[in-house]
Amino acid sequence: MKNIFSIMLLEYRRIIFDKLAITIIFVGTAFYSFYYPFPYENDIVRDMPVAVVNLDKSDLSKTVVTMLDNTESLKVIKYPSMEEAKKGIYLREVFGIIYIPDEFYKLVARGESPSVSVFADGSYFILYSTAISAATQIVLTTAAGVKIQKMSMLGVHFEDALKLQSAVNLTAKPVFNPRGGYITFVAPAIYALIVQQILLMVILLVHATGYENGYGYKDNMNTVSILLGKILAYLPIYAAVFSYFFTIGPMVFGIQLHNSLSDAVSYAVPYGLSIILFAISLSVFARDRDAILLVLLMTSIPFVMMAGFIWPHFMMPEWVKLLSYLIPSTPGVTGFLYIRQMGADVSNIMFMYVNLWIQVFIYFITALFAVKWQQKQRQSLL
Repeated sequence: MKNIFSIMLLEYRRIIFDKLAITIIFVGTAFYSFYYPFPYENDIVRDMPVAVVNLDKSDLSKTVVTMLDNTESLKVIKYPSMEEAKKGIYLREVFGIIYIPDEFYKLVARGESPSVSVFADGSYFILYSTAISAATQIVLTTAAGVKIQKMSMLGVHFEDALKLQSAVNLTAKPVFNPRGGYITFVAPAIYALIVQQILLMVILLVHATGYENGYGYKDNMNTVSILLGKILAYLPIYAAVFSYFFTIGPMVFGIQLHNSLSDAVSYAVPYGLSIILFAISLSVFARDRDAILLVLLMTSIPFVMMAGFIWPHFMMPEWVKLLSYLIPSTPGVTGFLYIRQMGADVSNIMFMYVNLWIQVFIYFITALFAVKWQQKQRQSLL
């Protein structure tokens, strides 16, 4: 027990006197908790400028244009021709074009379905989907009203005409994301990944200093005791950083979290252990502090992609999926999305929960070998 406590003090001493590690823990945690979600704070599109080319000039088409302009998500800018509207797209004056043909009303009045073309800027997916969904809903609703009125004039009862026009009443509601925004779903996943990257940077930086100056282990120290001391030293840091990300961040940006705290804590335990042991296992390669930051920067994007919340796992190559199961953030990020956003409990995500504990077991073994290797290195402490 004495050896374990001495290792804890040794690790804390290295962290305290490591300005970069301290900066990452405190400044990095505060900075990234706001830096990542802040650009997406206004993640629901409002007043998106769209070009409307109305060649029909009928009362019906004018009503469609008015309804488009009255929607919260769109701001209509009228153009006389498609050529002018295209220039607006190229100049980024508008992000979509809604084209109403010259026989729009005549075709609707005859019971036919005219083609209203919607062109949207596909380089911004959220803008593309906004333009398509808003224009489709309004045009279909307006056209349906004309058809119902036409059938009523022909003697069809209003309720029967309504049923003929729309046999199915469709209600769309976003599940797990009531606002339908980006930040409310993605931010918790990014937070879980940042926690991993912060722990990896701090632990590897401390071990790089140990490689340069000597690890400082006593000759009679047991390898298991050294490893346990390291784990116990970094667990409070993990708990503090994790708690900050999953309390302050959601509160500031109004992210609604579901399920009980006990489920989140029970899942956070193997996640933290797997990260710490994963980092200690990699510490045998931590010999250059500058290289550590570069490598972690380069691996951040692959870790994000392999986590599965941006690109689904079933669309990944098999070897990428198998590799992703060795990274703590893969089951960690997905699991926290299920627990905190979807209201699941640990029993619903047992595969990912078991995956984390398997990582804990594997990386405990590899971490023992890493510590054993470090014990053979120069032990002088400056």
